[in-house]
Amino acid sequence: MALGASQLFQARQLRAFGFVGGRYFRHEQLLLDQAAETRLQELPRGNHVRLRADSVLAEVLLTGPAELLRLLLPGAAHYEVRAPASHPCA
Repeated sequence: MALGASQLFQARQLRAFGFVGGRYFRHEQLLLDQAAETRLQELPRGNHVRLRADSVLAEVLLTGPAELLRLLLPGAAHYEVRAPASHPCA
């Protein structure tokens, strides 16, 4: 395998990319709970939800009739399942 010069891309310049080991990432618009937290010392008191649409590079864990996407952020992992409306899983 020939190696070329490295090139730096901004996230908004990429539509998708994958690694030889099989991990695959794709540019997606996801609705994320910005208040989501799993670190005990960072948990706020009470119930907090702060939803915001964000443009991200999400890992594609499963493709097919339904897709499973994952985005890892400090404090929480976000998952989204997508299925076409006409599919029985939807």
